Amino acid sequence: MNRPGRGSLSRPDRRWTRRRLGFSLVEVLVCLGILTFGLLPIVSMYQSTTKKGGLSEFHVFFQARAVRIVEFYASYNFDVFRALIYSSGGGKVNLPIKSQIVDPALPVEYSRKLDDEKYDEICTVEFEDGAEGDLVRMTVDIKWKFPLDDRVHGYTIVRLLCRPDITQGKNELTLTPDAPI
Repeated sequence: MNRPGRGSLSRPDRRWTRRRLGFSLVEVLVCLGILTFGLLPIVSMYQSTTKKGGLSEFHVFFQARAVRIVEFYASYNFDVFRALIYSSGGGKVNLPIKSQIVDPALPVEYSRKLDDEKYDEICTVEFEDGAEGDLVRMTVDIKWKFPLDDRVHGYTIVRLLCRPDITQGKNELTLTPDAPI
């Protein structure tokens, strides 16, 4: 079956048996494009999840801190708040927090967050509008800069405190313990 000029079939054809030792530039670029567009959403989702998880951790911590501050000052006698507000001329009064309220069970990593210059907590008391000195509004406002986005975030809690011996209004029936019914 040998034909003249064509060579024998038993000898392998060298041009079809050449081995490829690597990838072409086009193949590498196509592969990088597929990986880039395939992994880009996953990487951005990971970064977003990390940021939101850290932010919610800060939010939960500072919510508990605000509740702790409100509970600390809510234990005071109502007349102390009334005297403070009257002595300031009836406006808002800032209450001291950092030197007064210490959380003994606070983990070290959270106590470091309280000492940072990117953290601020304010507690104010003022008379509630129309309450004629019988109702005090306590507001705790905590603001912090989140390290991953460096924006200011905040948490505010408001609690109303009333005089413990408050009775019903002017035109309503007021019962006293010794009065006949």
